[in-house]
Amino acid sequence: MKKPDRPPARLGAGEPLKHLRRICLEFPESHETRTFGNPTFQVGRKTFAVLDHYSGRRCICFKATLEEQARLCRDPRFFFAPYGGQHGWTCLQLATLMDWDEVAALVEQSYRLVATKRQIRALDAPPEPVPEPAPVPPAPGSATAARSKAAPGKSAAATRKAAGRKSPVKKGATRGTRKPAATRKKK
Repeated sequence: MKKPDRPPARLGAGEPLKHLRRICLEFPESHETRTFGNPTFQVGRKTFAVLDHYSGRRCICFKATLEEQARLCRDPRFFFAPYGGQHGWTCLQLATLMDWDEVAALVEQSYRLVATKRQIRALDAPPEPVPEPAPVPPAPGSATAARSKAAPGKSAAATRKAAGRKSPVKKGATRGTRKPAATRKKK
């Protein structure tokens, strides 16, 4: 694990859920639900983090590999989850001071253990670039509107011709309209 860049944050009464929610809901397709009365974070139907309590101890439960679980449980802050410990579920006891960067890393590892390959690819994908705002079109009928339709250095008619578009039909013109077949003269 990397060393924290900032000192651990002090916890208030509702703080653990707020922090855990912020971490968990950033993962692709994750959502919050309640299981056995506890806030639970899932991807699809698979759980990857739970804000829980066992034997009077408030904790964050997450999934780890069995090797990682054995390493973590040497630290007194961690313990085997009573009902899923044999499958890698581990609990981190909540304390007055929490290193939320460490929690984020543990929860991400848990997410990766239960997510599908497609969800993991989405997690690893680079963030989509933020599109630049579209320019505001000039008001219809303004001189700027007429100039903006033409390519630089070309007239509007030349731009339409190059794009293969016909010039606009004038009011009262009948171009493009055909008489019904019954009224047309045969050649």
